[in-house]
Amino acid sequence: MIVHFSNQQNKSLSLQKEIQSTALNTLQIQTKKDDLIDYAKIKISLSEVKTKLNSKVAPRISDIASNMYAQINKGKYQHIEVSNDFDFLSMMRVKSTQ
Repeated sequence: MIVHFSNQQNKSLSLQKEIQSTALNTLQIQTKKDDLIDYAKIKISLSEVKTKLNSKVAPRISDIASNMYAQINKGKYQHIEVSNDFDFLSMMRVKSTQ
């Protein structure tokens, strides 16, 4: 009878440890899910900030760079376009035939 009781006690302790481990894993999973939700919110916010900043900064950079570039190359290239990723595109002046 003592051996039977000891086996039951060991099984009970084993089940309690498994329950605690499962509870800890569940908590860790929920923490990761919360982190993922926060990450998604931050990603959206940063994207919005980037878009707003680019819409204000890129045109101004294009104007300043175009003026400087036109002076440097004596008007051969008059306009520099700056993309939202800050890629620069130079445009050549087209001479009129008049």
